[in-house]
Amino acid sequence: MKILKKILVIAACVCFMTAAAVFVVNAYVVNSVKDAVISPEQAAQIKDADCIIVLGCLVRNNETPSHMLEDRLITGVELFNSGTAPKLLMSGDHGRKNYDEVNVMKNFAVESGVDSQDVFMDH
Repeated sequence: MKILKKILVIAACVCFMTAAAVFVVNAYVVNSVKDAVISPEQAAQIKDADCIIVLGCLVRNNETPSHMLEDRLITGVELFNSGTAPKLLMSGDHGRKNYDEVNVMKNFAVESGVDSQDVFMDH
């Protein structure tokens, strides 16, 4: 029984230390870039950008964007519509036959009212 108790205490300590490390690293990253990140409102006031880059993320069943990707796409389309830049550049994974982030991203933008000619894909 003593060995089992020791193992459980050690496992609990390892879990606690891992969780603490994740929070410390996250706080460091957030704090180190806080001056470089701007709000969508601030970005919408930039009028000399060549394009808005939307970074890829998970696509479900090769058809629908994940919630994180959908949020990125909505923000990109809103910035496009506000006149921040004349083009959208979709950057994502298209390295496998049955997985295609960039075309799902482009389709989302086009379905949101962006002209297909204003959406470029990097894959």
